[in-house]
Amino acid sequence: MNGLWRKEWATGLPLVDAAHYEIVELIAGVMDDPGRQAMPARARLVFDRIEAHVLQHFLDEEAEMLTWEYPRMLAHRVEHGRLSALLAELRGRVERGELGHELLAGENRLLGGWLLNHLATADRDFAEFLRARR
Repeated sequence: MNGLWRKEWATGLPLVDAAHYEIVELIAGVMDDPGRQAMPARARLVFDRIEAHVLQHFLDEEAEMLTWEYPRMLAHRVEHGRLSALLAELRGRVERGELGHELLAGENRLLGGWLLNHLATADRDFAEFLRARR
């Protein structure tokens, strides 16, 4: 699944697209990793990277929304909150050893599905708003 990123997911905003690309490729890497069986320490490292990228992206994106006075910022932040809650739940499971690398790959399908939907809807709307304002 390497090369999961598709050009139709691009917003046209280089910084946003670069962040989205990194997150999508991290998620794809978990699903493609042939050595993922029974490596809890590796699962934790991979999860740490995904979580850090996603949460930093949310902070950066929300700062841009505030700067540009994006009218749908609250609804967008609610979506970010939902994924943040899912990440917190997964974090607990990883820390308790309930979610090894193989299971994390399955959960990443959920994260990936959420992300792709978010890219196609909420982030595209924000990008269109920014293009119109710049």
